[in-house]
Amino acid sequence: MFKSFKSFKVVRWASLIVLVIGMATSIAITQEAEKKTALIIVDMQNDFAKEGGALYVPSTEGIKPKLKQLIAKAREKGIPIIYTQDWHRKDDVEFKIWPPHTIEGSPGAEVIAEIAPTDKDYTIKKRTYNAFFETDLDMLLRQLGVKRVVITGTVSNICVLNTAGDAALRGYEVVMPHDAIAPLNEFDQQATLREVSFLYKGLITTADHAFDASPEPVKVEPNAKPPELKVASSVELPKDKTALIIVDMQNDFAREGGALYVPGTKETLDSIKDLLKRARSSGAMVVFTQDWHRKDDPEFKIWPPHTLQGTEGAQVIADFEPSEGDYFIKKRTYDAFYGTDMDLLLRQNGIQNVVITGTVSNICVLHTAGKARLHGYNLVVARDGISSLTPFDMDLSLRQMSFLYNGTVADSGHIQFK
Repeated sequence: MFKSFKSFKVVRWASLIVLVIGMATSIAITQEAEKKTALIIVDMQNDFAKEGGALYVPSTEGIKPKLKQLIAKAREKGIPIIYTQDWHRKDDVEFKIWPPHTIEGSPGAEVIAEIAPTDKDYTIKKRTYNAFFETDLDMLLRQLGVKRVVITGTVSNICVLNTAGDAALRGYEVVMPHDAIAPLNEFDQQATLREVSFLYKGLITTADHAFDASPEPVKVEPNAKPPELKVASSVELPKDKTALIIVDMQNDFAREGGALYVPGTKETLDSIKDLLKRARSSGAMVVFTQDWHRKDDPEFKIWPPHTLQGTEGAQVIADFEPSEGDYFIKKRTYDAFYGTDMDLLLRQNGIQNVVITGTVSNICVLHTAGKARLHGYNLVVARDGISSLTPFDMDLSLRQMSFLYNGTVADSGHIQFK
């Protein structure tokens, strides 16, 4: 009996030890998961989020309670908090698009007092919409071991979306609490949620669930009417300073039966061919971008395999008769400037203006157009030369390229190379 009791005690204590170790392991795993998350608060500065600021966004008032809630929970859980700040010089090129704002060192550039960072938080100062562009944000996140970013702040379709998109393209899991981002209007809010959920496979949720291990998703159903679009009746561009960029018109996208065929490409062929003919005859530069993926490309976690390097599906469609006189940029992501020599190529050829056509409107077209603008090129969009998956995606693309990047939208027949 004593032996049995002793054995029972051993088993009981062994079980208890296992239970304690299991609990400790569970806690450790939970803490480790939390350490891999970071809260990013985008541009909640006086010029944007305080009444009277240079570019005050009234909807920021509605998200302040949610941000306070998220900050308190992040600090309680030991989750790093990163604030981004627009931080411009007095002669910043962005002031050709917007009135002067968030001048470096000015009160307008400081984070609002209600959610001001502490010494334990991190701050990233940025010159453009994208908090990753020419900053050390990526390095900081990697040093912290972050895998998931919860992105909040303002303005939803500008700095919030650009930062979220780049985070996703760099391999971070994106979580966006829709009640903690501030827009200028409902269309821009819906466009942001559409891009993050569809394009970047980010998770849309609420502030209440943002730090959950498996956040409860919110379904995105965009239906808002877009703001009025201004369309130019005539655009004249100097041929020696202009490049026509034809985005991803490859067999896998633009030929029926392709791996990711976009039916709308068929309607753009005549417009692009006509524009291409006039660009070539004038001597303007012609650049084709090509999605160019390895067999194990991480993008195939989002999309089915497509445009594998060296395959027929990755080649530019024969309709355009690509030749040795054209230039070709092979890219691994949506953005034809990311990790390529696109910017170097354009600068070496004295290019100041880019005309954008191709597919898909809110994916590679928009990303390439946006980065062209952030690199300082004047942007012209041939709207009848870009194709989309849905009418809403087309609307949001034209809205972003015209409003956000100050691009000129025109029909291809109205664009002349002089």
